[in-house]
Amino acid sequence: LPSAQGPASSLLTNDGDGNLSWGTLSTLGAATFQTTQGVNNSTNQTISSTTDVDVTGMFITVPAGTYMIWFSADVLNGNNSNTCTVTIYTNGSANAITERNFSGLVKKNMVSAMGVVVVSSTAPMEIRVRARVDASNATFYNRSLMGLVM
Repeated sequence: LPSAQGPASSLLTNDGDGNLSWGTLSTLGAATFQTTQGVNNSTNQTISSTTDVDVTGMFITVPAGTYMIWFSADVLNGNNSNTCTVTIYTNGSANAITERNFSGLVKKNMVSAMGVVVVSSTAPMEIRVRARVDASNATFYNRSLMGLVM
């Protein structure tokens, strides 16, 4: 480690040979750092559709690149026998690998829904989360959607 503390807002850098020093964003170059796209929504949403509908507020558009898309929510099924299905969509198409089914839950017991997928595109991508139920309804609470640059 460097012998002295770095100035405010400085970053610890490595030159590749194991030598550490203090740097700033301007000395490292802005291209070194990628941004993360994300949204959160804590407004409750109850879904009763048997076809996929948007989960309110779970929509982002990311620039061209490769991303790990991550979705998380607390879900409460309306009765003990219905199934709630949650899927991450990219550019209007469902990513089947992200489809998660939540069924047989005792009413008033909440589970955390989560889906993760890696996607790449040479153009901006529209990412959204959609859900459906096979009967009754499901309520979404405290949800987040993130696109992490890889």
